[in-house]
Amino acid sequence: MKILKKISLVTLFAFLVACARIDQEMTKSAQPHMDSLHQAYNAKDFSGIYKRSGSGLKAGCTEKEFTNFLKFVHATMGEAGASTVVGMQKMLNTQGERLTIYTLNTHFAQGEALEILYMRNDDGKLALHRYEIRSDRIMKRLAEKLAEDDDA
Repeated sequence: MKILKKISLVTLFAFLVACARIDQEMTKSAQPHMDSLHQAYNAKDFSGIYKRSGSGLKAGCTEKEFTNFLKFVHATMGEAGASTVVGMQKMLNTQGERLTIYTLNTHFAQGEALEILYMRNDDGKLALHRYEIRSDRIMKRLAEKLAEDDDA
């Protein structure tokens, strides 16, 4: 019985070490993309973010639509601060394109948000293919904005 306990403990320890290594690798691979996006976002270089993005993002929205969206996010959330990678997934989208998806927990000046960066290899480099942000503050501000528009 003691041997079984020891084997179980060694297996658990090996699993925890492996998970820690995977977390470090996720963070390391996501870091340049997080840093680049947040530096441009904090500098309000929304057009620059769009221009450096991949063809998938550009097919989904115009530069004006994307920059207006990021202006709204910035006005609502303020500057981006520290981010933690909480997930990474590789998948094929419905067009058969390989995507790397990073999920980030980001602290903004006005609260916390979950960011999802869909990255695709465009011309030999990872480029932003799609961007999502989830925050109660953004949802509340959007609802207020829609109510203002209804009143007008």
